Amino acid sequence: MLSPTFRKKISQIAATTALGTAMLSAAVTAPADAANIKSYNISGQFASKAVTGSVGLPALLQGGSFKGSYEVDTDQLPDNGRGVFLQNWEVSLFDSSNNFVKKFSQSIPNNFAFIQTNILRFAQANYTPLSISAFSVIFPPGFKGEGNIQGGILDYNEFSGSFGSIAVASGKSEVVPEPLTLGGTAVAGTIGIWLKRKQRKTSQAA
Repeated sequence: MLSPTFRKKISQIAATTALGTAMLSAAVTAPADAANIKSYNISGQFASKAVTGSVGLPALLQGGSFKGSYEVDTDQLPDNGRGVFLQNWEVSLFDSSNNFVKKFSQSIPNNFAFIQTNILRFAQANYTPLSISAFSVIFPPGFKGEGNIQGGILDYNEFSGSFGSIAVASGKSEVVPEPLTLGGTAVAGTIGIWLKRKQRKTSQAA
């Protein structure tokens, strides 16, 4: 039987998933505006123990990890509560032996991801049978895409019996260097090596 607290949390996830559906529709039908799209990598570790009584997915993730990436229009951050839809996103979850366990992805039906205030949320919901999972990543106020991560996984699956939650022990979100930046770094490194070789040859000739 679900506790009142867990029922409340499941209801909250269902509400945010409905918001994700509405935002997805708006993103598809709204005219394209100028945007400052940036890519971020996300990674971290789950706690060594799930919340007492948890079974299924939360228990499998004990001592595990997560990694993935997402894109967002940073001109819309920090968000004031309306919600900002993510683009090109995917996050994979692994157990303590680095075995793949679950994925949240825009390519999977009934998956949604968005930022609201300082919470980055990846969610999956099915209603027949009821199955709701949410990976909530919490940042300090004023979130603009980068920073250390708190949060966790909340999961309920009526069919499999999965139930409970597990916290994030540590993690971070980092901006992905743009190709021009990477190219500039490579060029600078090549020039540095060339100059060192030239200096070495000059010294040997002297």
